[in-house]
Amino acid sequence: MIRIDQHLWTGRAPEQAGELDALAELGVRTLISVDAARPNLKTAGMLGMRYVHIPLGYGRIDPLDAVRLARAVRDLPGPIYLHCHHGRHRGPVAAVVAQAALGRLATDQGKLILEQAGTSRDYPGLIQSAAQATRLDTKLIDAVRDVDLPHAATVKPMASGMAELDRAFLALKRAQTAPHAATLTDHFRSLADIRSSSAMRRGLLRSAAWSTQLETAIEQDDELETRRLMDLIATACRDCHQNRRDRISLPKKVRGDQETRARAPDPKNP
Repeated sequence: MIRIDQHLWTGRAPEQAGELDALAELGVRTLISVDAARPNLKTAGMLGMRYVHIPLGYGRIDPLDAVRLARAVRDLPGPIYLHCHHGRHRGPVAAVVAQAALGRLATDQGKLILEQAGTSRDYPGLIQSAAQATRLDTKLIDAVRDVDLPHAATVKPMASGMAELDRAFLALKRAQTAPHAATLTDHFRSLADIRSSSAMRRGLLRSAAWSTQLETAIEQDDELETRRLMDLIATACRDCHQNRRDRISLPKKVRGDQETRARAPDPKNP
């Protein structure tokens, strides 16, 4: 968790038992999620905290979302905890964009925040959004209505499903129990049902088969097979992200240049 100033913190999603309680004990009054997964509204509400849900992708931050983030950070009760899923990419960048929009970002502070968070340069759209973030007109921020800061935004099924899948896999890595593997299988199958791309659907079903085998391996205490299947699933997810999700964060020209270089022969090894 990174403290931006006395009013704003950023970090990973509070998913494990007691993490929302810990934030409440710190005095946090507002939670801003930029993740696709639905926020835990019930627990947050019981603890007296308000949630605002502004889901972001891994490309450039939309100007309207930048204004909404600025309005939420400026006007909602603080301290505020702004989070994405892992706390490394979308969350820190959103915090930088909001602070810059409000004129609260000191020189080079944004760069230091991203370095501290470990924000990857594999997401050039996010990096560019942070680097080019500027102060916004107060009238523009004032125009954002309360209805534009929903407790839980409507998210496309694929985006929210991927977020839930990511959470399930992290839970599996922590606990490594058969029920966690079974839950992961369900997520893979659900996503396969809503995916129109035949290639991606095949990949999701293949991963579902691996997670089914993983359930058996865990039940049989087969550590070697468990590790092998976990590695297969992790590699498949990473490759899919690189080929699909991460590439959409690149401008078309950059993608085209990369593809051209990839096809070009190596002069040292023609």
